[in-house]
Amino acid sequence: MTIERKVGMGIAGQPSGATDVAEVFSTFLYTAGSAERKVNGIDLAGEGGMVWTKSRTSTGNHRIQDTVRGTSASGHYKNLQTNLSDAEGTQGGITTFHSDGYSIDNSSSVTDWNTGSNNYVSWTFRKKEKFFDVVTYTGNGVQGREIAHGLAGPVGMILVKSLNFGGVPYDWSVYHQSAGGTKRLKLNSTDAEQDNDGFWYDTNATSTHFTVGNAASTNSSGKTYVAYLFADNSAEDADDQMIKCGSYTTDGSGNASINLGWEPQ
Repeated sequence: MTIERKVGMGIAGQPSGATDVAEVFSTFLYTAGSAERKVNGIDLAGEGGMVWTKSRTSTGNHRIQDTVRGTSASGHYKNLQTNLSDAEGTQGGITTFHSDGYSIDNSSSVTDWNTGSNNYVSWTFRKKEKFFDVVTYTGNGVQGREIAHGLAGPVGMILVKSLNFGGVPYDWSVYHQSAGGTKRLKLNSTDAEQDNDGFWYDTNATSTHFTVGNAASTNSSGKTYVAYLFADNSAEDADDQMIKCGSYTTDGSGNASINLGWEPQ
C-alpha cells in the first residue's frame, strides 16, 4: 500500500476521513536565507505540536521547539538540543507558529536553523490522538508520580527532558515500549539501556498517563520537564496504522530488514 493510499484512511481509531498523515507529519527541506515562512501544511497555531530541525550540510545541534513551552524575551520559541543534556535555550529559530507551518528569522543567533547557504531538514509532529502529544510538568520527587497525556491509545516512545537544568543527572530520558517501564535510554548518549526504577518506576505507560520515579532526569522536586509522546498503532489492522515503534535484531553481518506492513512517508 502506498502512502498516498494510506493517508486517505485516517489515523487508527479516528472518525472516518478525520486526518491525513500530511496534516500531522511533515519532512521539510529548505536552504538558509532571509527571514522566512516555512509552509509545510501543518496547523501548528491551532492544533499545537513540535518542530525538530537539523542542518544537513554543516555541523550543528539538533533543535526542538514546540507550541507548549512558549517564547522567551528574544521572541523566539524556547529550544532544546537533543544531542546535548543542556537546559533549554532562549535564542534563535522559530518566531511564529502558523496554521500552515512556521516562521524563522535570520539573526546571528540562528546558526542551527538559518545560516549562510546551509541546507536544513525539519520534522514536524502535530498534536493528535493516537499520533503525538506534548506535555509539561513540575517534578515532585515522589516515586510513582503519574503524568497525564492525550494520546488516548498505546504509547510507543516518550522523550523527557528537564527544562531548567543540564548536565549528566539531567540527560534526556527515553521510554520505549520495546523495553517497557523497567529500562531507559539516553537520547544524547550512546550508553546502553539502564535498569532503575527512578526513571519510570518500573511501570509501563498507559493510554492516559505515564509514570515516573524520583530520578533527576524525570522527576526531581521543583524542576520543570517536557515530555514528547509518540503513539504506536501496531495493534491495529495494517490499513489503519500510521505510526509504529518497535525494535529489531541484526544478523551476523550487522544487517536487518524491518517490515512495517506499509510504505513509510
